[in-house]
Amino acid sequence: MTTKDMLQILIKGQTALKQELDALREGQDSLQQGYAALQQGQDSLQQGHAALQQGQDSLKEELAILREETRDGFNGTHERLDKQGKQLAYLEDDAPTREEHDELTKRVEKIEKVLSA
Repeated sequence: MTTKDMLQILIKGQTALKQELDALREGQDSLQQGYAALQQGQDSLQQGHAALQQGQDSLKEELAILREETRDGFNGTHERLDKQGKQLAYLEDDAPTREEHDELTKRVEKIEKVLSA
């Protein structure tokens, strides 16, 4: 084997090695781009998660307000019903019974007969 042959073998080996290194660099660049895309996706997901969290917090606040308003509304309704119940009970106590009404009717009729005679 001559020196020229050895040199050609070395040059072919270096060329093959350079091609493999270039392919590795391209692969590394592609991996870095993929990693950057993954980071962007992760950042986007974190922003979406933060937005969802804010939405949940807002809904919790609104639900608490609605719950309080509902409770207040029921309390007001109960108070009005209690007042009406008391008024009805007083009215019932003050109103004459059927028998008392019939007696009053008889008395009025007797007075009318006396006055018309």
